Amino acid sequence: MINRVPPKGPPETYYSQSSFKTLSTVISLLKVTLNDLGNIVAKKLQPTQ
Repeated sequence: MINRVPPKGPPETYYSQSSFKTLSTVISLLKVTLNDLGNIVAKKLQPTQ
């Protein structure tokens, strides 16, 4: 994690917003990665015809 200096204003809203954005980004990336892994595993498990 990169420590960033919070802008002037209530730090609670800044940190909750940035952490929420980071979380949603990580979750969407994980979903894509899991889908790709699932497709790869499914192809390898299926007998090639």
